[in-house]
Amino acid sequence: MRIVKNLQDVVNTLKLEEDHSGWKKAYEKNARNATAVNGRDGFFRGTAKNKTAVRSIPSETIPGEIKRNSGEDDSILRLAELEEGDPFIAFLFSEDRRFFWIHTTCTEGWIPVSDAGTYHSEEQWKAAMKENPGVLTPGNLLEVMFRNYGAPYKWGSGTDCSGYVRKVFEEFGILLPLNTALQPHYPARSYDLKELPDDEKLKIIRALPVGAALYMPHHTMLYLGELDGHVYVINPLYSFYDLDHRLQTPARITVNTLDLLRSDGETWLTSLTTALVPWK
Repeated sequence: MRIVKNLQDVVNTLKLEEDHSGWKKAYEKNARNATAVNGRDGFFRGTAKNKTAVRSIPSETIPGEIKRNSGEDDSILRLAELEEGDPFIAFLFSEDRRFFWIHTTCTEGWIPVSDAGTYHSEEQWKAAMKENPGVLTPGNLLEVMFRNYGAPYKWGSGTDCSGYVRKVFEEFGILLPLNTALQPHYPARSYDLKELPDDEKLKIIRALPVGAALYMPHHTMLYLGELDGHVYVINPLYSFYDLDHRLQTPARITVNTLDLLRSDGETWLTSLTTALVPWK
């Protein structure tokens, strides 16, 4: 069952051999004893009342003592982020009835009941959703991609790499997961680049539409095209190494080529693992 898998993933990541606070036992019980919601159709239709995180477990935070022991922060709890008006379907209550187990267009997980608005009819549900998304055309996509060009990089927001990519596609009704570990698995047209030599990667990239998302470990960017033999992307970029292996920290949304270096000396092109086209 997916709920149990999420629990086990978190347990494994946090390496919780001991649990002096009882937190692990409490959240496992809270999830395993979840009960079905009593909606007319066996589920609740809902929208987010405000910005909220979709969590891997029914818990607001990781206790400080566990964070110190495991070296993890609360980001492990966050699978995705819903904005006000984003739709979902709720299937379960946690045992304490403080969290819903929901499905969204990009993931499944827990959100606080206090952040959810639920509706008894499909008509009410649709009426409560945010305004109709924009029409995805190359021109509209480029306009959104460059809307915040030059904005300062801020981790955990719409101006870090995964937040930026998510915000761009959200304008067109496409809700990607929150982070670079989950976004490449979004159910859409994708290309596995991991084992390919650079020339094969370039063949695939050159055939992509403008706005395709490119991924490498811990980073993502949007494809712009090729000019004078160089592939260009736009992305919130905190730091990189130039061709002389000097660290540069632009810390803003910028345009660059795939010739930049990472800390291990590999180029961005060599480091690419996935290409994703999140629209039909």
